[in-house]
Amino acid sequence: MKKQDLIALILIVGVGFVAGGMYLQSTITYHQVYNTLAELSLPPVPEYSEASAQTALESVGVPFYSGAQRLTFNDAEQVSYRIAASANVIADFYQQDLSAQGWEELTNEGTFLTYAKAGDELDITLKENPLSQKTVVTYAFAPMSAVLGVKIAQESTPPPASGGSGEAGAGGCSGPTPPTPCNNGHYECSGDNWQCVTNSQPNQNTQQNQYQQPNQPMQPGQFNQPNQPMQPNQFAPSNNNGQDSATTCRVNGVDMPGPCSNYNQGGGQGQPGFGDNGQKGEGQMNQGPSEEEMQKMDEQRFKQMKQGLNQFAKGVTMMKKNVARMKTRVAKCGVSIPEELANAMSSADSIVAKIKAAQSADELDAVIGDIEDIGAIMQDWGPRLGQLDQLCQMMKQGDRDTKQLERDAKRLESRVKANKKLDLTAILSQFKNNIASLKGVFLGVVALAKTDPESALEKLQDEYYGEMDNIQSSRMAIETALNVSQGLKTAASDIKKVESQIKSLQKKKVDTSAAEDLLATMKSQVADLQQFIKGTFDPEELIIQVEDAYQTRAELNDLLQELGGGTSAVPQIKGYSGMNVNMNLPDAFQKQQPQDNGGMGTEPGPGF
Repeated sequence: MKKQDLIALILIVGVGFVAGGMYLQSTITYHQVYNTLAELSLPPVPEYSEASAQTALESVGVPFYSGAQRLTFNDAEQVSYRIAASANVIADFYQQDLSAQGWEELTNEGTFLTYAKAGDELDITLKENPLSQKTVVTYAFAPMSAVLGVKIAQESTPPPASGGSGEAGAGGCSGPTPPTPCNNGHYECSGDNWQCVTNSQPNQNTQQNQYQQPNQPMQPGQFNQPNQPMQPNQFAPSNNNGQDSATTCRVNGVDMPGPCSNYNQGGGQGQPGFGDNGQKGEGQMNQGPSEEEMQKMDEQRFKQMKQGLNQFAKGVTMMKKNVARMKTRVAKCGVSIPEELANAMSSADSIVAKIKAAQSADELDAVIGDIEDIGAIMQDWGPRLGQLDQLCQMMKQGDRDTKQLERDAKRLESRVKANKKLDLTAILSQFKNNIASLKGVFLGVVALAKTDPESALEKLQDEYYGEMDNIQSSRMAIETALNVSQGLKTAASDIKKVESQIKSLQKKKVDTSAAEDLLATMKSQVADLQQFIKGTFDPEELIIQVEDAYQTRAELNDLLQELGGGTSAVPQIKGYSGMNVNMNLPDAFQKQQPQDNGGMGTEPGPGF
């Protein structure tokens, strides 16, 4: 199976889970795909494996494009993020910024950039999604010595095995190497004969090298890639005799029945191959699978791809149903489905039709790229469809709040005009201007919801409701001032009553010095309030001053009560006694009480 087929199959399964509502499983699958890409694209670098990607990239000053989203650091020492910009714009940004920092450009292929500086190398890969018009930026930093080590390990030809030589007569081989070229390999001396060994078969020296050869057999934990030799299935069950009861061999990424000897016509480790009759044949070394076997492998690959893509098709169907339901639900609020999601759903029909009509793996290969683009959008919006409904409900509430503020402005305006002793026109004008500005923000949210719901929700939360506290503070200031104005009239009347009570106490020779001090404080507080509300004021400060004035009035009233000159707030009302009844019980039911002479007597029953 080809590398892109393997990646696509894993991605497709993840997309199917997301569309079906299994968001947790899809997230796990997404990380598996991401890690698979990292393992296939970057070999391990010992000099850099212990450092975190974040620390390393910060140390060399690699910038992020403004507005970067979904930033991730993975185990392959890569950094990825998504940005709403084209690949060309991102490439120009890094070209200018890194050049200014002294990085030398080694490669610029539009979507792949390589820079070097002071023995370090930086690789940047750009992948633009044509449907969403967003670009995924992935870059990795590594010391130049490690990068060069990888390149040397990948490009060098494995040296001859011990005992072999490329010169005549070395290691027991007499005569020069055969004139016939060795197909995809080199000649080695084994015993007294020259043998053709392919580069996919490492000798003892190359096996000690920690870097993986392009055609080298997989080590444990690695993925089987195309062009790799056949390998026995390590997980096949064994019977009691130690023989595999269901032996399979992985050939070009596909598990085929039977041992690898059925498919590996070559000798394996430099040994002569076997022909169809089981005898050794020098001309049949490393011939690979036959045409019939290749056909079986293609059929198996097509079957696996078909199964995965059918799962993708089911996911698309379910996703379209959910999107259609959400579209109907939010249409009444004026919210539209995001353009990138709508385009992906429109394109999905034709892709699903191609999947169902495909008759070969090559036909499915042609739609892999489109599936990846649509799958990325479905993975992005699948778990976030609920945000569209959230935006819808918040817009309904925002509309109600805006209309209520407009009603409050009209009500307060009439009260301010009716109050002839208090000028609140300045603060009322500011309140009305704030409402008009807030209404403009809400209308912007309504317009944006038709094209970009994600930005509309952010604008509603930050710019509309973020300013609501200031609007409510202005309203409270006006209402408090109007209420205080009415309260100041009552305070003036209370001051006159207190002065009269103090005079009455003085006539009775009662010490009223404490009461006089509290009265002076109250007069000063009332005067301050009258002056405070004439200009622009802080509602919280106004409330504090009002509370202080009322506290002084309460203390003064309590003191006058103690001195005997105050009036109680409790109403002095007597009950009507004409309905009272005295009930006398018979002697037998009256409670017995001991008498002075030692006998028992009766107690009169209680009256009502």
